[in-house]
Amino acid sequence: MNWFFALAPAAACVLAGQGGAMRLQKRVKLLECWDAALARLESAAVDAGLGSADALGRCVQKHTPQLSQLLALMEAQPASSPESWLSSLSWEEPLSSREKEILTGFFLSFLSPFPEAQSRGMGYARQRWREALGEAQKAREANAKLYRSLGWLSGAALFILFC
Repeated sequence: MNWFFALAPAAACVLAGQGGAMRLQKRVKLLECWDAALARLESAAVDAGLGSADALGRCVQKHTPQLSQLLALMEAQPASSPESWLSSLSWEEPLSSREKEILTGFFLSFLSPFPEAQSRGMGYARQRWREALGEAQKAREANAKLYRSLGWLSGAALFILFC
């Protein structure tokens, strides 16, 4: 019967390791969704020549609710500045301050009335975003296996200790 009570903490360790690996996967998935949304916005603004609100309206997706929020803010407060719209957005927890800074720079460029500055700024922000995405993918590849292994090893150690 002792093995049964040893199983609970061992299982908790295994689940904690799996949870860590899943958080890394979720973070990369979020960054990939943002990358696709930024590509659509850049294409709509630069290639199609749409205005900011029209481009946002065309590109709103369920995976990036900040685009919906930004569009609603632009429609509700058309006289406000882009900085005030962006500061009113709620960000997902997994985004780092660097990633929020890149997104803010992208949206400031996106909302620029000057097409050349808009194109250049969005291109630069997309390049920085792809670098951040690559770093997150490398971290996922390196650490997901480590989290799983540590979960299994610590679970096995606790099981042996309590039996």
